[in-house]
Amino acid sequence: MKNYNERLRAAVIAVLDDESAYSHGTLYDRILDVEVTKLMHGDFETPDLFLGEFSRDEERSTEKLLETSPRGTWAIINLSFTYTDGTGEHREIYRGLVSSGDGKVHGRYDSNDTRPDFKTSVEHLTGMEIYTMRHKVEDERRIESQCQSVVDNRFRVGDIYRNVTVRSPARHTFSTLQITAVDGLGIVTMRATKRGSSKQFNVTLSATYFVSCLKESGQLRVNAILEMPAAVAA
Repeated sequence: MKNYNERLRAAVIAVLDDESAYSHGTLYDRILDVEVTKLMHGDFETPDLFLGEFSRDEERSTEKLLETSPRGTWAIINLSFTYTDGTGEHREIYRGLVSSGDGKVHGRYDSNDTRPDFKTSVEHLTGMEIYTMRHKVEDERRIESQCQSVVDNRFRVGDIYRNVTVRSPARHTFSTLQITAVDGLGIVTMRATKRGSSKQFNVTLSATYFVSCLKESGQLRVNAILEMPAAVAA
């Protein structure tokens, strides 16, 4: 699974970096699925190993079995029931379960007399894997960008900013913002005050968003060395 996940990661990154993949305006998630699948070629080929159809009482035991089964092992859980409200209406509900081969089980629900088949079960499995990997890559890039903003803007504990407007989501203008912590994920925590109020506020922003707030507010640090004109500082 390690090599599989590495190839999946590389394919997702390749598509995310290729803006032309979205040029025809198709929905983001769908085109990502299509383009990543093309790049993975045969890597998404999964053997059809059907365990059978089981009752709702056997659902948990079936999941446990699938957790230790090879990728592509799948089963159907029959969750059908009849209403007891006197109408006698019967509902056909099924859950398809498929093993990802790494101790995880992917499940989905279908209704209206629709039994899941192997093809749709695996398509949902790979679609979820692409979705999960995409968000993992995007989160890593977001954190990398935030940490770079900390470095580029020399954010340090004790730095003070004045008259900064923050939208989170409501609009707040703080007369002072003093950094009290900067963590390893590029998150900046500050103690803030508002003009005319003795109350202090705790404000936590990503470094990238904080930079955008500073730019919109036209504010710089009040630390003396950074307030000096460029010619003098040089």
